[in-house]
Amino acid sequence: MSLEDLQNRLSESILLNNIEPIKKSISLEEKKIETRLKIYQTNFILSLTDSLRAIYPVVERLVGKEFFIFLSKSYIKKHPPKKPNLNIYGNQMSDFISNFAECKNVPYLSDISKLEWARHIAYFSKEVESISIKALEKIPKKNLEEITLTIHPSATLIKSKFPVFHIWELNQKENSNFSDVNINENEYGIVIRNNNNVINYRLNFYEFEWLTLISRKENIKYASLKIYKPNTYFKLEKSLSNLFSIGTFINLRLKT
Repeated sequence: MSLEDLQNRLSESILLNNIEPIKKSISLEEKKIETRLKIYQTNFILSLTDSLRAIYPVVERLVGKEFFIFLSKSYIKKHPPKKPNLNIYGNQMSDFISNFAECKNVPYLSDISKLEWARHIAYFSKEVESISIKALEKIPKKNLEEITLTIHPSATLIKSKFPVFHIWELNQKENSNFSDVNINENEYGIVIRNNNNVINYRLNFYEFEWLTLISRKENIKYASLKIYKPNTYFKLEKSLSNLFSIGTFINLRLKT
């Protein structure tokens, strides 16, 4: 039996809390196997729970430590790690919470976890230098609207029917006052790593829709016309300036 097969059987036994998958592969008495399996299982669950806790601190704070441990154990059982790199473990938490009956009384929890995962992957994303707004100066004015922009690989666009950015910010403080939170307020934004800092940057609806189109490789003119309506709260120059200032773009291209 290969080492990989042995590891797979051990993992299966740990997750199922059943010695059968591993019993025939280890020359030990059944009772000793059970004892060792219990130790492995405890350490395995604790390690993964600690990993999830590091990724989802606001989720834990919102539901409490005991419930978060229960949530983590349930998640681990349904979604065991398939790779040894724990930095990429936990990516299905948002969908899991959405379908987890015990979380239905905290309807915004899934989107909070989505925000926290975006912050996690932003932190570990590859290093790519952003371009400054000065890059636009090299483009003839008549061609500016034909430019396509490439968004930084660390960036994730977040759209929620709950005020997830506000809730996240309040949970960075020791004593938070939630009395002024309108739980029915939609929020939009981008999570991105700027230098060595991961930041949440809020957008209005039109900026979000515009940037979504830009992320799909649409040019500035098309994206702007697509979202423009009379009295639209969208100022292209101001929005571009703000987005460049947080390092949103890594490349621009003029289609010929």
